[in-house]
Amino acid sequence: LLPFFSKSLPFFERHHPNKIAIDYIWNRFIEFTFAERTKAIYEERNQLLSQLNHKSLHPESEVDKKRLVLVERKLEEFGSRFPEVKISRI
Repeated sequence: LLPFFSKSLPFFERHHPNKIAIDYIWNRFIEFTFAERTKAIYEERNQLLSQLNHKSLHPESEVDKKRLVLVERKLEEFGSRFPEVKISRI
């Protein structure tokens, strides 16, 4: 973009798109290019990643241990349904 425009648009920081702009573009890309089934798989993957990468305040608690067991079970089930989709821990 021209310097004049980048100063007036909320999506840009010093001539480069910010996180809001990148997320907006990615979501529009998904909306127009992913099939409904692919969108559902992508959303389920994102939910699993969110659960997997959750940082517990009490990692030694019984509640958190049960949560981790449940997440592992969901990951195994997801992996068996969609072996081509990779989920990595951060």
